[in-house]
Formats: sequence, structure tokens, C-alpha cells
Amino acid sequence: MKKGIDQDAIIKAALTLLDKEGLKAVTLKNVSVLLGIKPPSLYNHVESLNELLELTAKNCLAKLSQNLLESVVGLQSKEALLALSNEYRKFFKCYPNQYRLIQQVGVWSQHAGASAESTKMIALLSKVLAKSGLSQKEMIHFIRAWRSYMHGFLLLETNDSFKMKEDINASFAYGLAIFAAKLKE
Repeated sequence: MKKGIDQDAIIKAALTLLDKEGLKAVTLKNVSVLLGIKPPSLYNHVESLNELLELTAKNCLAKLSQNLLESVVGLQSKEALLALSNEYRKFFKCYPNQYRLIQQVGVWSQHAGASAESTKMIALLSKVLAKSGLSQKEMIHFIRAWRSYMHGFLLLETNDSFKMKEDINASFAYGLAIFAAKLKE
């Protein structure tokens, strides 16, 4: 086996394939070719393609979670929601295939580490909303509606579905303003 091949190197190779070619390109064969090793050598570090995808998703979720956390430092309520939303959109634009993997919850939901990273993001959004004046029940509805808005807007934007002349950034900000209006200062 080649020196320097460990689980981190394998995940990095999977991320490279994911970013360049999409989820279908992330196979044990393609990862081993990229690393210059034989596919059976991967089994020293990952049990299966499923585990590789789980670990890759965990990495993507951790990166997004960290980016979101950094975006809200020192901010509260509406400002924090807007900053977090803009960072979420930025992640999607920079790493569209990583975002797509994150959205395929069935791929990674059984992996404790990936699920923990996902839970951290929901906890962060809950913390941003903590002093918003929303009840616990309203907060759940708010988070679901916000996630749906973000996902839908980003997919439409990426698929070049906004054909009207109005500025897309202004439309995105308009949608966020509707959500922000539900929050106390």
C-alpha cells in the first residue's frame, strides 16, 4: 500500500471527485484510481462505499456547520439569520455537489458523526432564533419553512429558473426579509 494513504486522504479524494464530477463519480474504484492504489486497499480504511459516502457527508456537514457558526459570531436575531442565510447560499454556490450530498439524508442519516453535524446546524439556527419571540412550536415551523425556502430558492437559482429581469439577489433578500419580519429585534 502507498504511504500516506489514510482515511483522511480517502475522504479528500472522495471530495475531489464529488466537487469535480458529482456524487455518481464517488466510487471505490474512482477513489482508488485517484489515490494510485488498488481498490481492495481502501478496505483497510473504509468498510464500504456506503461508509465512504457517510464519512464524506460528515465532512461536508462539518464544513457547512463551521461556516454557519463563524457567520453569526457577535450577531443576534435578524442580523444573525441574514448572515447565516447568506453563508448557506454561499456554501451552495461554492460546493453544489457537497450540498446535494448533504440533502441526501438517507445516505448518511445512520452515521452518528454525520447526524451529529446536522444536529449542530439545527441547534445553531435554534440558538439564533432563541430570543426571537417565537414559541418552541413556532420555531420548529419557522426552521422548516426557512429550510424549504433556502433549498427551493437555491435549486431554482442553480437551474437558471429565474428568467425575469429583476435582480436575483434582491429576490433572495426579499424572501429573507419576510422571515426576518417574524423575529423580534
